[in-house]
Amino acid sequence: MSVRRKPGYDTLVYFWCAVGLAFVGAILQGVDAASRVHASGSMNYLLITPMNIGAWGCYLLSSVFFLVVAHKVIAMLVYLVHHRPSSSQEH
Repeated sequence: MSVRRKPGYDTLVYFWCAVGLAFVGAILQGVDAASRVHASGSMNYLLITPMNIGAWGCYLLSSVFFLVVAHKVIAMLVYLVHHRPSSSQEH
């Protein structure tokens, strides 16, 4: 037995995944900045750390999810605008 969900449910899930990934990226970047302030040792002039790379990866994946959401929203709007009413309503 298959579960029927409301239309647009997957778009809502993708949207919240994108928001969550952007939030995780911001947290990782903040933790990375705080650890660099308290770190001692050699200077990292390019500011490339594993946490920074992870944060940018989260931002990149979040932007992909946002593009998917934008595409689905535009497709839904085009469908709603160009959808013809059923023949029973035409008189």
